[in-house]
This record gives sequence, C-alpha cells and structure tokens, in this order.
Amino acid sequence: MKTLFDKGAIKIDTKKGFRLALHDKDPQAPLSPIYVSLRTPANPKPGPLQPEHVLTIAAEMERVAEKAGWKFDCVAGIPRAGTPFAEAFVEVREKLGKKTCLIRMKKASTTSRALRVDSKYVVREPGDHRLRVLLIDDLITKADTKWRAIDALRRGGYEVAGIVVYLDREQGGLQALSRSGIPILAVLKFSEMLDFYHSSGLISDAQMSTIKRYLGA
Repeated sequence: MKTLFDKGAIKIDTKKGFRLALHDKDPQAPLSPIYVSLRTPANPKPGPLQPEHVLTIAAEMERVAEKAGWKFDCVAGIPRAGTPFAEAFVEVREKLGKKTCLIRMKKASTTSRALRVDSKYVVREPGDHRLRVLLIDDLITKADTKWRAIDALRRGGYEVAGIVVYLDREQGGLQALSRSGIPILAVLKFSEMLDFYHSSGLISDAQMSTIKRYLGA
C-alpha cells in the first residue's frame, strides 16, 4: 500500500478536493478529499503505475477469486482502467497453469457511455456452453460502470460469474451490486487503506478527520 502512496497513485487534498467519475452524473456531489489513480502511463488518462505494480495487484485479485471458489472461463477488464489488470490477471493464471481466455470490451460508440464486447471474441464454446466471465476493475465507488459492463456481457451472450476489484471506496457500489445478486469482492477496503496511511504518518489527524466526514456524508 505504501508503494501506491509513494508513486502518487493516492493523493490527498482536503482543501480543494478532487472530481470523480460520479460527478459526471451528479455534478453537485461533494468533491473528494482523496483521489485514487490506478492507471498506467499507457492509458488514455495516464496514471503512475508501472506494469510490475499492475501485476502485483492482479496476483492479489487472483488469490481473492480463487479463495472465493468462483468458476469462470474468461476474464474481462472494465474499460479502460480495468483492462490492464485483466490482462495481468490472465498472465498470473497462466503462470499458475490455469489457462483463462481474455474478453475485451470497449465503448459502443464515441458518443455513448454504453459498452460492448469486441466483435473479435466468440460468445460460445462447442456444445453451446455459456461462457462464464469474471469482471475485473481497479476500484468501485458507485456501481454505474459495473452495470454497463454487465449489460454488455449479457447482451453478448455471456454469463457474469462475478466481479473482483482491488479497492472498494465504500460508497455503496459494492453493496448495491451484492443486493442485486452479483457476486463481488474487493481485495482492499478504503477504510483499511486509510487506517494504514494514518498509522504510518502519511495522513495527518486533520486530513483523516476530513476524509472520514466525506465518507460518512
């Protein structure tokens, strides 16, 4: 976790705050005093993580999915932040002798927020087996992008086996999906990460109080 902070993947600004994806839908939502960017420089919205960091996080995701006992045939990253983690997830499983196919998704159009499965990928195996897909993403705040990915897979003829994210921002998204019957797990909770940074002296008492007030809003 400290590596994420040192690399600038976690930023704190309790005065100005940060805009999040949820502000596209709700511009009046309070700005976040903490910003998380688990993206790589190759992403259209560049971030600070290098491939080795992504691989380490993907290995943690794989362990969580394996421990849950979920059965899945393929893995799909939710564009765009989740895509590198899905690719690394497949790489981790291949090293463990667990062959897993990769499904890619992209925006349905340049003007739409809807997603679709890349047409290069088949939706069924011989015997008409409905492929089970594990969705991968960097984090969850609300559930909007996750539902768009779920809808895209279902329209493509896939079954959603579950969702694994690295970080749960604990702002309702994980609970909303769980209530709807979608299995979802997070490697790390936001509160756990904050407690670690606070106890390590990376977040001051005042900053911690501001962040907790925001999360409780």
